[in-house]
Order: sequence, then structure tokens, then C-alpha cells
Amino acid sequence: MGIVIAVILLIVLSVVVLVGASKRRDRSAAGLSREARRRDAANPALSDGGATVQTGREVEAAAATARAGTDVVPVPSAPPEPFVAPDPVAVGVSRRQFFNRSLVGMMGFGLSGFGGASIAFLWPQGVSGFGAKLKVGNLVELLADIESNNGFLYKPEGRMWLTAYPNGAVEKARAMYSAPELAGMTAGV
Repeated sequence: MGIVIAVILLIVLSVVVLVGASKRRDRSAAGLSREARRRDAANPALSDGGATVQTGREVEAAAATARAGTDVVPVPSAPPEPFVAPDPVAVGVSRRQFFNRSLVGMMGFGLSGFGGASIAFLWPQGVSGFGAKLKVGNLVELLADIESNNGFLYKPEGRMWLTAYPNGAVEKARAMYSAPELAGMTAGV
């Protein structure tokens, strides 16, 4: 619950900071105040002296006229330079070779790690696995422990939960389960 409150508080604070920064930036980008603009208009050093300002179209038209008046001189073509292969010692390893080798190397490194992990997973550990016989205590102690733990008992040796099997359901179970499974059910576990 505390993490959720902290995340919400962080989001709210970040929104407040962003809104405050944008408001401050808007005020500074607004330009000069009305009083400063009035003083600038009255100052003769800042006025343009009555010169007219050209529009963008007029500037473009003048540039096109200036370009059109010059003569174009054709450039004589030169023969292409002959190809000279670079010295292999100076080049060393080309970029393509470097990327190909690094790609193959990293792929090999990843696959070798995966192969090692697969072999480690399949390698026998020397401990009993699924289906092995475990010693968890005698039946009377198990039933007493199940009763004292509200009907359930965890045994870490087998990573299992045990519960008491109801005696009244054994007859229905005979039609479904095999003899080894029924032995535990008739015993009450």
C-alpha cells in the first residue's frame, strides 16, 4: 500500500513540476512588455529609418534573377581513376569481417551456455527424484500433526502437503484408484 501511495505522490509532483516549468517558459517567451516596446519605438537608434522591408517572395525573385544572369561553363570530364586495392596489412580486419566474426562468436558463446545449462539440467544429481520413497514419520504422528495444523501438514522432504482422507469416501475411491493408492487412503492419509 505504501508503494502505491509513493508512486501516486511521485506522479503528482512530476506533473506539478512540468506545469510550473511550462508556465515560467511561456512568460519568458512572450517577449517585451508594453512599456519596453513603447520606449523602443520612440528611440531613433532602434528604428529602421523608414526603409521598407522586402517580403520573402521579393527576396526569392531577386535571388532567381541573380542566378539566371550568369553563364554556365561546362566542366571537361576527366577519366576515372584506376582502382587500387588497399594494402591488407594496413586494413587489418574489414568492418564486415569484424561484424561477421563477432556475430558468430556471440552466437557460439550463447549456444555453449545453453548447451551447458541443458547438460547440467539433465545430469543426475545423486538425490532421489520424483517417485522415490521418502521417510516422513509414522502414520500415527502424521495424523496427529495433521490434526494440530488445521487439517494440513507440509513436509519439505518431499515438497508436499498432506491431509487426512475421509474414511467415508474410501468405498467410492475403490472404483477409481489402484491398490497402492488405496493403501494410503484406507490408512487415513
